[in-house]
Amino acid sequence: MEEHVTFAFGPGADKVKDEMTKQEAATPPQSKTQSSLTNTDVLGMVKAGLGTEIIIAKIKATSCTFDTDPATLKALKDGGVPDSVILAMVQAPKN
Repeated sequence: MEEHVTFAFGPGADKVKDEMTKQEAATPPQSKTQSSLTNTDVLGMVKAGLGTEIIIAKIKATSCTFDTDPATLKALKDGGVPDSVILAMVQAPKN
């Protein structure tokens, strides 16, 4: 996590401090540990309208734990997951 230090002096210092506190509270902290990508994550990306290339790139760049038994593959297909994405899921290395 990065820390930023800002110094403010004078009559406006409290206002600057209050605004910075509001901004920090509104910004969610970024997790340093990312969980494995799952079938549910892929279905969510498809339903969100993300392009095939984006989903495949995410699969290649992320640790994955996919269930690729035949019944689940059929469910993915029925859920609208493109064949190229299903192929990337099947080819993703197991963790």
